[in-house]
Amino acid sequence: MAVQFTNKTQLANYLKGLVAYSLQEEDMQKVIKETMQEHLETDVYAQYTPYVYQRRKEDGGLLDPDNIEIKPINNSGLDTTISVKETAEYNGQPDNQIYDTLAERIEYGLPRGRVPYKRPRPFMQETYEDLKQSGLITKTLKKNMQKHISKIIEK
Repeated sequence: MAVQFTNKTQLANYLKGLVAYSLQEEDMQKVIKETMQEHLETDVYAQYTPYVYQRRKEDGGLLDPDNIEIKPINNSGLDTTISVKETAEYNGQPDNQIYDTLAERIEYGLPRGRVPYKRPRPFMQETYEDLKQSGLITKTLKKNMQKHISKIIEK
């Protein structure tokens, strides 16, 4: 069934909702999660090999897609913002009292971090930059919007 509008305000509101919906679709989630997982592999895991603990990776660790949370946080005016958050918990007790989350601790490192596991490994920032420069978000959003746009008929 086609969607109908009687004025431009209705159309604009529909499109804003469609953008927010399109950002949450499975293929958009996949693009974001895969980009973050690539940066976790290169920016975090490839930096050193631990000897004291075993990495959880896809099994409840940073690479587990269930630990990458994506949700819209702002959809006003012409601006739609999404939040991408790595939610993996510490494996045991945190080795610091500075950061609440494992992702923050890895992203920003620990003070006087001379050993590899204490140095900042900014995978979140690198994911953001990569998505921004590659245009993957825009390409996927356009594809999703085109999929839904056929329902729009303006009176």
